[in-house]
Amino acid sequence: MDKSFDPSSVLNFSAGPSAIPLSIKKKFIQEFERPISIFERSHKSADIEQLWAYACAQLRALLSIPDRFEILLMPGGARLQISSVFLNLSHKQRTGYLLTGYWTRWAIREAKRMQQSVIPLICQQQSWDHLALDSLYYCDNETLAGSYFQINDRQGVPCVIVDMTSSFLCCPVNFEAHDIIIVGCQKNLGLPGCSLVLYDRLKIKPHTLCPSSLNYEIQSRSKSQETTPSVMHSWMIANYIEWIQENTLELIIKKREEIARALYLFLDQSLLFINQIAKEFRSTITITFNFKPEFNHLKDIFNQLLHEEGFFYLKAHQNFSDGYRISLYNSLIEQDMTRFIKFLYHFEERQYVAERKA
Repeated sequence: MDKSFDPSSVLNFSAGPSAIPLSIKKKFIQEFERPISIFERSHKSADIEQLWAYACAQLRALLSIPDRFEILLMPGGARLQISSVFLNLSHKQRTGYLLTGYWTRWAIREAKRMQQSVIPLICQQQSWDHLALDSLYYCDNETLAGSYFQINDRQGVPCVIVDMTSSFLCCPVNFEAHDIIIVGCQKNLGLPGCSLVLYDRLKIKPHTLCPSSLNYEIQSRSKSQETTPSVMHSWMIANYIEWIQENTLELIIKKREEIARALYLFLDQSLLFINQIAKEFRSTITITFNFKPEFNHLKDIFNQLLHEEGFFYLKAHQNFSDGYRISLYNSLIEQDMTRFIKFLYHFEERQYVAERKA
C-alpha cells in the first residue's frame, strides 16, 4: 500500500484478518513504549490472569452470557475448533448440517474424517425434529457468498453448534438456541491465530482421547492456560470489547444495517453490477457483487480506481468468484462509508454514460 495515504481515508474491506480500529492500534503501539510491555511478561503472572478474567467479565456483561456458559481462549483458528469439537461430546454424533455454504461443507468433510454420522440439511428445510439428531451444526454468516441464516428454534436437538466467526459482535446471540459457539478472533476481536469457544458446560463430555489442549473442561479449569495462552489476543479482545462499549453495540449494529441497506439498494438498481443472493438470505456483514457479464471489461479500470480512492481488499474469496465482497466488520462502522457508496454511484454514472456513447 502507498504510504502516502492518510490512514483516516483508507477503507480496509479485508475479510480477515480484518481492519482494527485506529484507537486500538495507537494503544497497541503505546504499550510497547512501556519499560516492560504486557506482552513481555510471564503468562503465569497475576496481571496476565487478571487481563483474561477482565476480558471474560466484560464480554459476559456485554452479551448477557448465561452463567452456565464458559468462555475459553483456545489455540488455533476456528478451523481447528471445528475439526475437534466432537472430541468434546460424549459419543459418536448423529449430526445435522445446515448447508449454508462453503464453511459448512468444509465442516462436513472434517466430521466424516472423525467418522461422525452426517445428515445434510438445506436451510429451507424448516423441520428436523423428526430426524432424531444428537447435534446440529451450521455457520450463520457465510463469508464467501455473502449469505446469512440463524436458527432460533432448536426443535428438540440436544446440542446446537454454530460457527459465528464473522457474525460475533455483529448480531445478537441467542444463547437459548445454541450450546457451543465457535469464534475465530480475526474478524471482530483483533488478530488471527486464536479462537473463542463459548459453551454450555451441561452439554459437553470430552472423549477420553481428547488432547488436553483441545479439552474444554481442562481448559476451563486452567482458565485457558492449559497451553501457553496468547497474551496478545487477551489484550486485543479486552481492548476490542472496551471499544465496542464506548461505541455502543446496539448503535454499531444499527449503523451496519443502514449501510447494508444503502449498498443493496444500489446493487438492486445497478445497471453494471449484480448481487446474486436471494433477499431472504442476504447478509448485512458480508455483501458480494460482480459486474454483469456484458460489463466485465470494466474491471481493470474499476480496480484501479478503487486503489486510487483508498478502498482495499475488496476481491472476492478465491474459491467463490472473481468478483468483489464488502466485509462490514465493526471497525469499518466508525469510518465514512458514505464516501464508498458515492464512489459506486459516480463510477456507474460515468462508465455507463461512456458505454452508451461508445
